[in-house]
Amino acid sequence: PCTPTGIMEFFKEYNIDITFDYNDTKKIEYLLKDITILNKSYNEKITYNVDIDTKYLDILNKNKINYIIKKEVYIETNY
Repeated sequence: PCTPTGIMEFFKEYNIDITFDYNDTKKIEYLLKDITILNKSYNEKITYNVDIDTKYLDILNKNKINYIIKKEVYIETNY
C-alpha cells in the first residue's frame, strides 16, 4: 500500500472589485491594510481590484462593503 508523502491543501481566493464613495477611502484602505491592491480606478466612485481570501470576504460582509467577484482561484499549498 502507498503511504502519503505529504499533505496538499487548496485555498480558495477571489479576485474582486470593490466600488465605494470617495468619503469611504480611509475605511476601505484600513480594512484592506494587509492586502495588495492590484488596480485602482477613480471615476464617480473609486474601484479597487484585489485578490482576497474568504477571511477578508467575511470582513467586507460584516462591514457591509459592496464588491463583485470577478473570478475564483484555487491556490495549492504543499506541506
